[in-house]
Amino acid sequence: MLYCGTVFQLVPSSGGWTENVLVNFDVTNGYNPQANPIIDASGNLYGTAGVVYKLAPSGGGFTDSVIYTFNAVCEEQSALAMDAAGNFFGVCDQGPGADGDGWVYELTNCSETCTVINLHSFSGGSDGASPLGTPVLDADGNLYGTAAQGAGTCHGNGCGTVWEIAGVTEGLRR
Repeated sequence: MLYCGTVFQLVPSSGGWTENVLVNFDVTNGYNPQANPIIDASGNLYGTAGVVYKLAPSGGGFTDSVIYTFNAVCEEQSALAMDAAGNFFGVCDQGPGADGDGWVYELTNCSETCTVINLHSFSGGSDGASPLGTPVLDADGNLYGTAAQGAGTCHGNGCGTVWEIAGVTEGLRR
């Protein structure tokens, strides 16, 4: 079997810890997870691993499922953000857009599978490129994040962009 990463939990055991593997990724259900999963009020875990996955509590363990598969290149290296309505927000440091400089997405209606909304495609110009890091929602429904590359020519340290997309949460945008 091909292993492409895991999600695990550490369980207290006899004064130490025991590893409990929740899912082994094998390409069919994801690969190369690089960020922490997030948890909802029902105890479901969500994360990115080339796909957006869900780990649902079931019979003392977890059942894994893929709730969104990216059709375009998406090298996500960050966790998801979730709003009160259960929508997810994330970044891909590549694709889609004309220049492939990364994008910010929202996933909605994720009870079984999700619908993707492209909130912004980076152009490599004044808005930067290669968004990295977990996006953050504020109380007013604005989404913030960072991009590894800034506008213009940059040599050495100090490159990058901080971005904002105003009013992304349910009720503020629609």
